[in-house]
Amino acid sequence: MLHDPRSPSMIWRREWNSSRKIQPPLMTTPESNKTNTEISKTLNQNTSQNTESTMEKINSTILKTALEAIPKLTADNYTLWKNLVDNMLDIQNLREALTSENGTLTDTQDVQLRTIITSKIVSLLLW
Repeated sequence: MLHDPRSPSMIWRREWNSSRKIQPPLMTTPESNKTNTEISKTLNQNTSQNTESTMEKINSTILKTALEAIPKLTADNYTLWKNLVDNMLDIQNLREALTSENGTLTDTQDVQLRTIITSKIVSLLLW
């Protein structure tokens, strides 16, 4: 049985077969114009930003834990307090600036140091 080339099923087959050979036009976006190297750089930057964000979260968690571990300074716990504050200074990279002859603190480091010390000294000792 021969098929009439004008029949709807034959027309549909011809159109379908011809459409398979032609690729649909690609949508153009700024990202579609990038080369593979540019795409790799973008992916690396996104990965690096995610890593930095994760590291910031970890560092802030470590800092918070270290701060919470430091008790308020009293006459009875000076040695423990001093050791924990030394640890905190190491975590914040403040120890070298405080202990070296030519060490100076940036404004940010100065604020960090004052915050740590004032939050952990009992107000009775300040008088």
